[in-house]
Amino acid sequence: MLPLAYVLRNVRRRRLRTGLTIAGIALVVAVYFLMGSVAETMVKSFRSTGGPEELVIVQAGAMLVDYSNIDRSSLTYVQTLDGVASKDGQPLVAPELVLPSVIVVDGSERKAGVRGVTAMAPTVYRQVELATGEWPGPGHRAAIGRSLAAKLGIEIGDSLEIEGDHFQIAGLLDAGGRVYDQEVWVDLEELAAAANRKTYSSYTLRAQDAAAVPDIIETISENRRFPLSAQDAPRFYRRTAGMASFMASLGEMIAMIVAIGAVFGGMNTMYAAVAARRREIAVLRALGYRKVSILGAFLVESLVIALVAGVLGVLLGTVIALSPIELPYSPSGMVSLGSYEAISALVLAAIIGLVGGGLPAIRAARTSVVGELR
Repeated sequence: MLPLAYVLRNVRRRRLRTGLTIAGIALVVAVYFLMGSVAETMVKSFRSTGGPEELVIVQAGAMLVDYSNIDRSSLTYVQTLDGVASKDGQPLVAPELVLPSVIVVDGSERKAGVRGVTAMAPTVYRQVELATGEWPGPGHRAAIGRSLAAKLGIEIGDSLEIEGDHFQIAGLLDAGGRVYDQEVWVDLEELAAAANRKTYSSYTLRAQDAAAVPDIIETISENRRFPLSAQDAPRFYRRTAGMASFMASLGEMIAMIVAIGAVFGGMNTMYAAVAARRREIAVLRALGYRKVSILGAFLVESLVIALVAGVLGVLLGTVIALSPIELPYSPSGMVSLGSYEAISALVLAAIIGLVGGGLPAIRAARTSVVGELR
């Protein structure tokens, strides 16, 4: 085999062409790495949301709770379902109004999930605790997830604007990194008045036990008076996670398509290298180096270029992920980077290098010694 120093020296010989190839592959890797990390971040935050005894009820056919509209008259029907848990004679059913809203903090508009709740919410949502302060309630008192509060730089006593109304932060919520940590909770009726909504978005309820959940779901699905659809909370949020990550996965697909262009870019670079070094290759063959050595040298050269680009792409994706980009439904509001996504991105870079360098390497190995040295 040819020494590695020979390969590295040849990589540095064509700085402009090699630099452009590295830049192209690095951009592809950065997009792939970033989109994969976005998808995994959103899935993680949804995956742990909801307990086995919780159900989420939305309008039949609504893919997301944001687009669900439920007639308020259905509340009594849901409260009287067999199997619904109760406390102090009150059924544990929490009607909600969920809005993907734009909130105004210190004059700046920021996107955040806003959930209108009733006094029943603290009892129903056992995964949400009050870290400090008070629960949301009438009087335009709001509670905000600790992660969202840290991201927005606000604390108890500060005010924010939602749908044109001003709310004062009365409490901080702690949901252990679940989706609720990225929400603002306010009084349902006050949010409905501000948004001019006369319907609910959903109901979250607690069953007496996990065994009662399938029966409640079946009863709701068979009801013809109210077009409702119910799922146990873990499954509902997993489905929501799947839809959320699907959008990020589209970015990965686009990166894969662009990767085909990167393959041809790398191939063009390596073909140019072979054309410029045909006589050098013939000399190496005359010195006794076998075809497989020539083949291996060019493949390694292409792989080195691709891996350098891969590392730069991962670094670029990391810089973008650590920049102040707001990512909904993330425990920190930002992209969480994982080793699996980084390794996958580097593997993609290696594949681009090997595929792009394959045909040029074969051509180099087939160089005619007599023809080039005559």
